[in-house]
Amino acid sequence: MAHIIGARLNLSVIELDALYHVNYWDDTPLDEFRAKIERITKSSPNGWVSAGNYFRVKDLLMDQADVVVWLRLPFHIVYWRLLWRTIRDLFTKKPI
Repeated sequence: MAHIIGARLNLSVIELDALYHVNYWDDTPLDEFRAKIERITKSSPNGWVSAGNYFRVKDLLMDQADVVVWLRLPFHIVYWRLLWRTIRDLFTKKPI
């Protein structure tokens, strides 16, 4: 959804999972993660779209957001999609 919105509005897309998880799911240190987000938001003067939900960086994104779109999908859909993605990625060693 974020990529569709970003493409339609010609905005940068910030994929929080891709910034946080590196080298097959290793976590980025919090200060480095926050610095990456700050760099992207500051280098996107026309705006940006964020995909993901990380409480520890909420202040960096929510304080600057003009519009927030929160998808509230049923638990069973979210659970099965997460389970399928996790199993697939473990077996294929696919990076996030």
